[in-house]
Amino acid sequence: MRVATGALRIVVALGVVGALVAGCKPETGLIVEVEGPLGGGSSVEAGITKLDFVVAHPSWCERWVGVAPANHTTRDVTGRDLSKKPYDFLITPSHTTDLSEQMYVAALAYGADGTLLGEAGFDAHPLAQGEVLKRTAQIFQFADTKPGGPQYVAADGACVCAPGEPWVGNGSGSGCDTRVLTSFDRLVDTAGCELTPKGSAPPVPVCDGQQFLDEPADRRLPCWNSDDQGACRVTTRGCADHNGIAYIEECNVDSGDMMLDAGTALCDRYRACQQTACTDVIGCVRSMFTQKAAITCKLPIDPTTGPDEPIRPCSGGSWTATLPTPASTTQLCPAAMLDGVEQPPYHLGFDVAGKTGPQILSSACPSSLVIQKIDAPYPEAVPDKEFDVVSGEHLVHVTVQVVRQCVDGALSLVCSPG
Repeated sequence: MRVATGALRIVVALGVVGALVAGCKPETGLIVEVEGPLGGGSSVEAGITKLDFVVAHPSWCERWVGVAPANHTTRDVTGRDLSKKPYDFLITPSHTTDLSEQMYVAALAYGADGTLLGEAGFDAHPLAQGEVLKRTAQIFQFADTKPGGPQYVAADGACVCAPGEPWVGNGSGSGCDTRVLTSFDRLVDTAGCELTPKGSAPPVPVCDGQQFLDEPADRRLPCWNSDDQGACRVTTRGCADHNGIAYIEECNVDSGDMMLDAGTALCDRYRACQQTACTDVIGCVRSMFTQKAAITCKLPIDPTTGPDEPIRPCSGGSWTATLPTPASTTQLCPAAMLDGVEQPPYHLGFDVAGKTGPQILSSACPSSLVIQKIDAPYPEAVPDKEFDVVSGEHLVHVTVQVVRQCVDGALSLVCSPG
């Protein structure tokens, strides 16, 4: 799906739609109206002084690309209460613009010190010939705007990757633009949609707005952040991984989330990994561990399972086992499944008392691993599995080795160091 490269001209619109289309020749365009903060309150009290409009179209690689000169048009709203006096912004196409293409618009809301305080998103819609459409959105305020907080806009402004919104590159093919990925389908069949550098391995699993291979969409992933009192806590955040949208929310913690020991470096590591916009946060966290350990688990499965029947444990066995403490560690708690519980073809995680199904987080000492199901058509198709667990201050690499036989005394999942 190739997008026209014609320019868009920008007009600040302060009147109603009818006033804009008055005259003999009907206009074509889109008005986006930015209102005050979602949930009420004054944008002045919220500290919002500037709006930066992001305007993008989908490229033939199914990635969002900013359209110049409309993209990153800024407007000063210092002292203007957007709740009482919303800001209207009109975008009209040039004669070469394909009106049937989706057009995405968002308004980034900044404070006087340059801090990104929130965003008003208008989703993506096509234009209509002879009509000036109007869409209205309130500013969603980000919760984590403290110094050193997450960066959702690249240092040079070229790429925007805010939570809950599609990632937008600039089409340059360099710098941060290479981190705004093509879709897997276009990677496979369209010249010019290769990953950078060419020949790079598919980013699986990575929360980057695109679903590659058997990577699960709409999954939960662990994240770490400090609460208002400075205590480091761990929770989960949603990852959409489709339509260009990566994480759907910030990493926000409160008193109900699991608190970690004082002195832990996990919150600092996660925060540091969010300093680069449009990046693989989980991969960055994984690379920052200096303390590592390994566990091997033997997984007996019933070899008599017929084709297309659910893979099952040996009769009398189970797929639950205590994770041992390797000699190089002092403890394996609390623990987090670094890539979540959906790891095709396995659905696995921690066995937590009082909760149903595998869990991403566990506070038990020691933790218990449970494999709930394996989506394979027959026993011979069940692969070995490797995954990472953050346990205490360690990154523990777990290897699951499949045993396609049922032997007395070895019917259940068994895990050991090494």
